Amino acid sequence: MDSSFYQRLTDMGLKGEALSHAECEQLLTDPAIDVMDLVHAAYQIRRTYFGKEVMLHTINNAQNGSCPEDCGYCAQAKTSEADIEKYPLKSKDEIMEEA
Repeated sequence: MDSSFYQRLTDMGLKGEALSHAECEQLLTDPAIDVMDLVHAAYQIRRTYFGKEVMLHTINNAQNGSCPEDCGYCAQAKTSEADIEKYPLKSKDEIMEEA
């Protein structure tokens, strides 16, 4: 893809125009798409609206490390050996206060 393709995507994003289904499919399947050029096009839109600011999100669990499930990928699983602070289910009041 040439640079005009990615510039068109940037321009559409800045105007608030949605991509068509076919355009979305092309971005996902066309081997000619350069991922770094696509990331740069998206960054130009992000920079316009947010500059260099970032927003951090922290997960605050109602219980930690005490899940009765055994999902092998999860640090919360009952069989996990992850180094996390384990605590039982918080009270309703504590959950609401932290929300």
